[in-house]
Amino acid sequence: MINTLIIAALLFQTVGQLNTDLISAVKRGDAATVRLLLQQRGINPNAKDPEGVSALMWCAERGFSDVAQLLIERGADIHLADASGTTPFLLSAARGRTDMVRLLLNSGAKVNDEARGLGTTALMFASNFGYVEMIDELLDRGADPNTVQADGATAVMLAAQAGQSEVVDRLIRRGADVNKRHKDGRTALMLAAGSGTIQVKNVTDSNHRSIVTALLAANADVSVIGRSGRTALTEAGATDHNDLLPLFLARGANPNHADPDGATPMIYSARSGSITALLWVLTFRGQLPVRTRDGYTPLMEAVLGGNREIATVLLKLGVNPDEKTRYGLTAADFAADKANQVMLAAIKAFKPITHEDDGEAAAIVAPFRELVKRTFAPGESQKSLQSSIGGASLYRVDPGLIEIQEMTSEEARFLGDYAIDRGTFTTVGAPAMTKRYLILCERQGNAQWFPVFIMLG
Repeated sequence: MINTLIIAALLFQTVGQLNTDLISAVKRGDAATVRLLLQQRGINPNAKDPEGVSALMWCAERGFSDVAQLLIERGADIHLADASGTTPFLLSAARGRTDMVRLLLNSGAKVNDEARGLGTTALMFASNFGYVEMIDELLDRGADPNTVQADGATAVMLAAQAGQSEVVDRLIRRGADVNKRHKDGRTALMLAAGSGTIQVKNVTDSNHRSIVTALLAANADVSVIGRSGRTALTEAGATDHNDLLPLFLARGANPNHADPDGATPMIYSARSGSITALLWVLTFRGQLPVRTRDGYTPLMEAVLGGNREIATVLLKLGVNPDEKTRYGLTAADFAADKANQVMLAAIKAFKPITHEDDGEAAAIVAPFRELVKRTFAPGESQKSLQSSIGGASLYRVDPGLIEIQEMTSEEARFLGDYAIDRGTFTTVGAPAMTKRYLILCERQGNAQWFPVFIMLG
């Protein structure tokens, strides 16, 4: 009886050691040794290491598809999950092991299997990390691009946020719904607008610009408001992706939408210090007299950020420098607190444009009319051009359509008192071009003065 127990214990130890040796060989990717061990009586192809990781999971982790093939042939369970609910198939996808994914699918793995509790699919893992070859394999095998994760994310949302432009293009072509909403209310477009690095001040990395362009081409909705109270436009403004603003504005995004703090694209432009952002918002009729919940105006935001150029433009546009926050502070108070004496002096010395004489306003209009007559629009006759810009908005010139070829020095001197700013910026899109601009004041019927954005050749 005692001898039988000893023999049984020795036999158990021997099998246990074989399984330990199997795990070690699998970790090394030693297919020859694995083949020999799998021929031993009692060996377990589902053996686990002391941490509970199975042999097949180690193959998924390290991409040893040849070793995995041997384990599967000897009965390894391809659906055996670890303690977190992750299967070899999902781990292979997360690690970018396309050969392993293909093998497991051929061995019975379900292409739309989800991680327990999370709802993450192989396509979501691949989309997030940009495994293009694997994505093609999964989609060809029937992966659903519109499966929703537990938090509401889809594959195209994950790819958009991660800057995977090639993946976004693929998913759109294969039927991804670009307007599905995350549980926080954001869409793929909003995630792309608020993500990505700023390569140069106010310039988003090219991947995210490409993603935004692709999503808009697929009719992504620019009017969606997330649970944070932001739209794609305000997401871009809040993260200084100011070169994305014209893409959203041209699609009809509301230039005056305020988030719960009261910040509008105008506020974000003033904070960022981007004159280009300010010009785009103004061009699409963003309102200047706006305040945050605490009463901060665009001028105050510009002063707090030390953005002297923005502050100067705002002052020339006629904003009131004496407005106060809910705490009773003015822009001048912020300038003094920041020890910005130059900006403080500019605020105190500023005299807004207050012309009330219609005759004087008409005199300003005349040179503009001559300038417009010398403009051209590619592919359009001068007659159709003149009719397209007639009426009350004659001098609110579309920067994408009109280029003024020249301005005489005499006209420049005449208009000098009414010039708000001159400078250059780089257009968005391909090919990118450096454009000169001129902003002047426009008289409206309610006696207010508004900016005019004019492109110079």
